[in-house]
Amino acid sequence: MKQMLVGQRQSEGVPVYYFPVHMMPQRVTPIEVIGLTEAVERAGTIELSDLARSFQRQSSPHFLSVLKAAQELGLIQREEALVHVTDLGLGFARASNGKEAIIRAGLARIEPFKSALELLSKKKAVSAQDVGEALLKKNLILPSPMSKDFVLASLIEWGIASGLLAYNGRAFSLLG
Repeated sequence: MKQMLVGQRQSEGVPVYYFPVHMMPQRVTPIEVIGLTEAVERAGTIELSDLARSFQRQSSPHFLSVLKAAQELGLIQREEALVHVTDLGLGFARASNGKEAIIRAGLARIEPFKSALELLSKKKAVSAQDVGEALLKKNLILPSPMSKDFVLASLIEWGIASGLLAYNGRAFSLLG
């Protein structure tokens, strides 16, 4: 069965659309996720609207993308209008060292890193184009320059910052 970019399920008789795979949102950086996780940890359980107002004033115009990235990494949990830090997020927020290792472990479950790691299990190095083609074959991205930029930017910003990947300007390889 072919995977779709958007899934649909019924909730109380109303169709609910969702993205059926774990994908890193665009334009989100690790430092934004760290800041959001630490802010939620300090606040405890917080109303989504209060968190959005606070977070957007201080750092990011794309709050929901940062929240989604923190959720994908397993650091934050959102239940309706309430947001709280998970047990993993609590350890992450309070850690002075080791945040990169926690991010690195979470990235292995999220695209485009999951596909990059699958390719790297077979080859010593892969390009962003190789990863993009794998995502295209899985129907997880659309064939566009923006999708190619997303793959490259994500692999650089997250893969390198977390110590998961090395990049020589042409290809990515596993670090360490």
